[in-house]
Formats: sequence, C-alpha cells, structure tokens
Amino acid sequence: MINYYKILNVSSNATQLEIKKAYRKLAKKYHPDMNPISQKEWAEEKFKIISIAFNVLSEPKKRKEYDTKLFSYSSHKQSLWEKAKSQPDNYMVQSQLILFMLLNGQEKEAVKIYERLKRDERFHLFLYLDFEDYLDCLFLLGEEFMSLGKYLEAAFLFTELYRNEEKNPRLMNYFLEESRNKIFQLYVKYLPRNKPPQEKIKFYKKALEFKLEPKQHLYTLKKLCQSYLEINDFEKAQKNLLIAQSISNNLKGMEKIVKKINLHFDESK
Repeated sequence: MINYYKILNVSSNATQLEIKKAYRKLAKKYHPDMNPISQKEWAEEKFKIISIAFNVLSEPKKRKEYDTKLFSYSSHKQSLWEKAKSQPDNYMVQSQLILFMLLNGQEKEAVKIYERLKRDERFHLFLYLDFEDYLDCLFLLGEEFMSLGKYLEAAFLFTELYRNEEKNPRLMNYFLEESRNKIFQLYVKYLPRNKPPQEKIKFYKKALEFKLEPKQHLYTLKKLCQSYLEINDFEKAQKNLLIAQSISNNLKGMEKIVKKINLHFDESK
C-alpha cells in the first residue's frame, strides 16, 4: 500500500496547511515543465503520484477513509512481525518482516535479517515479495547500506533496482532517477576513494554502463581520464577525452587533462 504521507514527506498528523505547502514544493520540483525533455516522462509520473496523494489527503472525507485503510494495513504488518519472530527460517515471512522494519524506523534490524538470509545462495527478495514491495525494499535497503558505509552492497541493490525499472517501462519508474543518482554517487564518488588507479578505473567504467545525466557522464569521463593518466595510459585517456568532447564542447575543469594529453602526443611525434 502506498503511503501518501511519505510521498508528500509529511507526518500522519500533518495539518492541511502543512500538506498544502509540501504539495506545492514537490509539485514545483517535479512539474514536467520544470524538468528537461529527457526527464519529462519520469517527471510526469512523479507529478501524478504527488497529485494523487494531495487529492486524497487534502479532502477530510477521503483522508479519513485512507487513514482507516492505512491503519488496517499497518495492523496487518504488526501481526506479521509477531509471526516472523517465531519463524526465523520462513523466508517469505522474513522478507515481509524486512520491509516492515524498513518502513517503521528499524533499518538496522532489517539489515541484520537481510544479511543473515543472504548467506543462503537460494535466497532472493524477488521470490518472496510482490513486485512493488520488492522495489521498495531494494531502495530502502540500499539507502541503509549506504548510510552504514557498506557501499558495494548498496551499489548491488541500487543496480538491481535500476535494472528492474529500466526493463519495465510500464512501471511508474518512481525510483529510476533516484537509483541512478545513487549509482553515480557510489561508483564515482564513494567506492573509488583511496583506491589505486586501476581499481578506480573499474568503478568509473561500471558507472558508465548506466544512462547517466550529461553532467554526471562528463564528470565520470573526467575522473576516468585522470586515472588513466595516473598510470600513463595516454591512449585510453585520449579516447575518453574524445568521448567527452562529443558530448559537450564545454569541458570546464578538464583543461589540465587536455593539456597533458596534447603535450604527450606532441612530444611523441
């Protein structure tokens, strides 16, 4: 069940004024006319769900009916939690418990259960949750692993989330841009930290497998060029520089890279 309060980033006790302010802020951010053409379809879907949430929560009668359903749903999950405690080897129940904990401020406990279940190679969340819950679980687990500094695990989860939404165009793609941004942060900023150039290159190349935003793409190519230069692989540095130049004529911040590559090939003539 979609939690409209979470969609609007307000508490379940929010006043009508707070709901209206939250809606206006999000509507402005995700309005299709306020986003680039490349993100128009994604923005339309985000704007749609935000509008639906506001439509329900802004009308007292609809909100009361929705709150009743949400409470019933939460009570069911509470019952599930009690059941899961007594069945630690029931993967379906445990998977549902993971999601329940993630949605109710018990992220660290959810991670512990997930890590325990993952020791069994046969376990996969996809097998035990319905598809929407599965996507929610991937995103929330990814965020928690990221906050714990477990970047490889987070990268795996966000990659799985991104691939699932990418190959299912009928979905709302609610997480597509967010998971792509997380993937960029992980593979380009967090995972390469304090690593030798050869390892950095692997992470940057992995990031380029995704449809990054132009600025993200250029930044990743810049970091890739720098890493190739660190190991004196001027040919690969030049190759990636040419790719960057094909994307944009404005390569701000890459002047030193261009100069170093040009100087090397001038001297080798």
